[in-house]
Amino acid sequence: PGQSRSVKLLLLPLQVDGYYAFEHCSEFKTQEELVEHVLRAAPRTWGVVVTEHSEFKPSLDDLTVQRLRRSHANFIYKKELNAIPYVSQALLAHVDAVVSVSSSLALQALIFDCPVVAAGDSHVNAVATCGLNDLAQVFARHEPGARDALLHFLLTQYHWATQDHVHDGAGLCDLLAKFWDLHVQGARGLVQARHVVAVLLLEMLGAQEQALAP
Repeated sequence: PGQSRSVKLLLLPLQVDGYYAFEHCSEFKTQEELVEHVLRAAPRTWGVVVTEHSEFKPSLDDLTVQRLRRSHANFIYKKELNAIPYVSQALLAHVDAVVSVSSSLALQALIFDCPVVAAGDSHVNAVATCGLNDLAQVFARHEPGARDALLHFLLTQYHWATQDHVHDGAGLCDLLAKFWDLHVQGARGLVQARHVVAVLLLEMLGAQEQALAP
């Protein structure tokens, strides 16, 4: 993450309304409520990049998006971003922090040593730099490398292939084929995402300069 930038980018990967890991781990009933809360908590010079879940229909309709754009100049929602498969993962290397209730994106953020803001009460809190109430302090509180031991555990013990996969040749081949397909999709998405992120960052810089002008 580019901490030298004057404008910060927060990634808010939306989950799914009605899903127990969202509703029962936070005070929010909808993704819209979460977005509005984060926008109110974030400094107005920080862009909030909102992405949809790639495997479900969008949580925010056009009217909601238009309303949020009118009320919050730092709300970033791009349809071209959401058209990219697994765009949230592709964006991790280009944002400054991740906000989540219980998304696995918060764990994946550790790979980039990206600060995490916990928006609820779930496993995400174990890797979080701070909560929503302290969002403005997330970069001041971030300690680079402090979660490396946890990342090592996740990569080598928690998310690794099971013994059944290793000893089942056909099953292992199928698993590796699926990983390869995801890799190809992710690589394509990353190339597209880099271009879109560059464009939206320039847009944000211009918008924020105008918003802060006397």
